[in-house]
Amino acid sequence: MNRKWFGEALALLAIIALVASCTKKIPGDPDKTLERYIKALQAQDMQTITDLNHLSARQLKFLRQSSSEDRQKSIDMALEGYKEAFDAAPHTFQQGITWSERYFFPAGAKFTIGEPYSPVKVGDDPVNAEYEKSNNSFVPVDVVYPDSKTAPDHGGKKVKSAHYDCSMKKIREGRNVAIYSHDDTWYFGGCVVNQAQFTYFE
Repeated sequence: MNRKWFGEALALLAIIALVASCTKKIPGDPDKTLERYIKALQAQDMQTITDLNHLSARQLKFLRQSSSEDRQKSIDMALEGYKEAFDAAPHTFQQGITWSERYFFPAGAKFTIGEPYSPVKVGDDPVNAEYEKSNNSFVPVDVVYPDSKTAPDHGGKKVKSAHYDCSMKKIREGRNVAIYSHDDTWYFGGCVVNQAQFTYFE
């Protein structure tokens, strides 16, 4: 076999492998879960919202696994509490406020979901890096608000378009990375707001 040809073939295979690794799709399609969640927010579909929100889904999962005789009563009380908190959620872009995303995606807003990506590696621990990679992902979303009446308010101005990076998470049930790398179920965990990319109605 021609050594030059063989070397070129190996180089080509290496490039193909590199491209494949860079474009590898995150298992479980977190982008599709986010799309379902946003549509549920716009439709005020609390059943889907509580099923896909990381906080409520995690709490409900453990309540449903309970052997308590009052299990159903506890579940009903939790669902009622979620609805009250959802309706009372403040209109804010402050990070970490549960249910505030309802104002990011009002009915009628047009949104475009981008390609999911894994979080940036933090530290030098490869095990922890794989753990976080398998348990967390981010999905970018661009939103256009059709009119100032339904658009969110920021600093006294109505937002015309916005960019968010939404966190998608899994429910932790153990310390084994393999659990998460093979678990394809994602839940909405909140959105990082990039205020520098806001445009406003005049």
